[in-house]
Amino acid sequence: MCKELLYFYYGRADGWCPEDFGYRMAERLPRGHVILDEDGCEHAFVIRDSAIIAEKLLQFIK
Repeated sequence: MCKELLYFYYGRADGWCPEDFGYRMAERLPRGHVILDEDGCEHAFVIRDSAIIAEKLLQFIK
């Protein structure tokens, strides 16, 4: 697996995926490949927060 191609975005108040998962994954991947939400996005971000997530994804694909 090529770790340089993987990026993860973790919510801080996500009942489906605890914040601790993000911290643990950050220890395994290159710096900057795990982002912890700072905008209060919900797990189902497509409902209300798709524009915020889209802006963040642009950083990864540029």
